[in-house]
Amino acid sequence: MYSGANGRPCETEDRARPKQFTEIHSNFELLAAAIVQQACIDYTKAKDVNTHGGVSRREIERFIRSDYFKTICDINPSWLLTKLREKIRAKAEVI
Repeated sequence: MYSGANGRPCETEDRARPKQFTEIHSNFELLAAAIVQQACIDYTKAKDVNTHGGVSRREIERFIRSDYFKTICDINPSWLLTKLREKIRAKAEVI
């Protein structure tokens, strides 16, 4: 699929793809990014256990480790959870 050393598709691949496919692919990437971003926001705001009808960190961790998450993005789930936990700890130290 990718032919150049820079990782970009060759010109013939661009011409072979209908514009509509490129737009759909781009929209899918935007939606996936928004889903992951919202999960990260929810994780930093969530409590460890669901107490008042909200989403718990445990539930978000399950989502981040899910096959669906792996399908929509190439982010390593363990790496992301480590970064989110570091962010929460740093925030707690400031308070």
